[in-house]
Amino acid sequence: MPLLLDTTGTDVLADVLDALKLRGRIFCRTELSAPWAIGFGPADLSHFHIVERGTCWVRLHGERDPIALERGDMLLVSQGHKYQLSDEPATPAIPLDQVAVNSTWGLHALLRHGGGGDVTNLLCGAFEFESPHAQSFLTVLPKWIRVRRDERHGNEWLDSTVRFLTREAQHPEMGAAMIVTSLIDVLFIEAVRTWL
Repeated sequence: MPLLLDTTGTDVLADVLDALKLRGRIFCRTELSAPWAIGFGPADLSHFHIVERGTCWVRLHGERDPIALERGDMLLVSQGHKYQLSDEPATPAIPLDQVAVNSTWGLHALLRHGGGGDVTNLLCGAFEFESPHAQSFLTVLPKWIRVRRDERHGNEWLDSTVRFLTREAQHPEMGAAMIVTSLIDVLFIEAVRTWL
């Protein structure tokens, strides 16, 4: 990808992400039944959501138009931005800390919420950087990046990555945490490539 290479052919993005020590993790899988809407406050991490089943909408704080997400789409929201996910744009949001008041987070966690209608399943997680110099990179990123499933047509390895990540989250086996971390890193890089 020419945009990611400097004049010497060095992969600049790979060098930057390696220096910033990118780390990814899964928070939970969700089973959300209509009507539902969850509000996310500004966070110190960049969040991602992959739509495993169904559809949903995302609305960022201060943005007028909601963004539609379909099965197979991935959304990345940069750190520090308030937003909500919902079955329909008009559904009033409940803050995440109220929805998940008795929940635990992690690879095995399943968050159930909603009114019993049509179901949407999401795989939710976060990206973070362990380097103290990460903030300057993060300020360059947009508020959100969406990678549509149809943008991945012809990109079979990326589809396989998403399927593998979903499978590991649904049926974790030995070494799953390390595999998931590596797969999430791949997805972050692809999201940044899509934006570029």
